[in-house]
Amino acid sequence: MTLRLPAPYPNWVNRSANDNIVLQTNTVAIDCPRLFAPAGQVPPRRVSHIGVGDLTAATLARLAPATIVMPLFGQARDALEVIQHLERLGYRGRILVIGPALPDRTIVQDELRAAGPQGRLTLLSA
Repeated sequence: MTLRLPAPYPNWVNRSANDNIVLQTNTVAIDCPRLFAPAGQVPPRRVSHIGVGDLTAATLARLAPATIVMPLFGQARDALEVIQHLERLGYRGRILVIGPALPDRTIVQDELRAAGPQGRLTLLSA
């Protein structure tokens, strides 16, 4: 599956020649249903879309994601709240947060990482 994102890229994704991101793992996208399937396209098989309200220990066990993708600013909660919830649920996989252009991406990424995931989290911003 591919996703067009700006650099820098985390080390667990591959960049194709046309600058698309290729996720190599089973992925859950939280509160971003059009991220992998814009304009009515069918989402890739390895991406499960869920709302933040559906994020439970049972859902994580059933979907077994290696990567969770979420927006920095979600419809119901922001990424920090979702990350804290994931930590309480015991999730230990990778987290990819996608946000708009930021004055200092590193400061925001450090704050999100401090919530628990540390180096398992990458913030990509436009």
